[in-house]
Amino acid sequence: MYYSDTLPLIIGITGPIRAGKSTASKYLSEKYGYNFAPNARVLKSILEALGLPARRDLLAATGDAIFADLGRDIIARARVAQVQAHEPLGDLRYVIDGIRYIEEIEVYKTLNNFKLIAISASDDIRYIRAKENIDTIKDGELSASQFQNLNNRQSERYVEILMNCADHRFENVGTEIELKYAIDSFMSSFY
Repeated sequence: MYYSDTLPLIIGITGPIRAGKSTASKYLSEKYGYNFAPNARVLKSILEALGLPARRDLLAATGDAIFADLGRDIIARARVAQVQAHEPLGDLRYVIDGIRYIEEIEVYKTLNNFKLIAISASDDIRYIRAKENIDTIKDGELSASQFQNLNNRQSERYVEILMNCADHRFENVGTEIELKYAIDSFMSSFY
């Protein structure tokens, strides 16, 4: 694991479904010591506490309800507060997998050391990944029209806007090794 005081405190990852956000986030966690913090994890824990399965439709409905009542930046505010509590030491770093709203970016940008990464891939590549990925079982047997419906959900509505706000953008059309190499190249600019 690589660690440096010059690395960003929080790296946000945005992009469409199955573009490679989780792969990039897990790699940043493993190699650079970031705490892997997918926004979906917060929503999954709520569903688990209620005894409900962590299906995509329930995750989306839970997120929509929480964000409607408490604001789309509620999770971001909590994470920034945690980072600020540790800031003199700089020992708490997050990689946020699945930033979906501009309000989150506004909160994260209150930190001087925040970077947003956008990861994209074509619809065809993402659909193939969704069908092949074992984690997609929760989606059942995924048809092309079902996959397109996932792309049209409330949580996906602002992805393109967020991607245009990114500090760096990766086009993830190759192998996982190629994505990791591109991430290492980006991270080398901080040390």
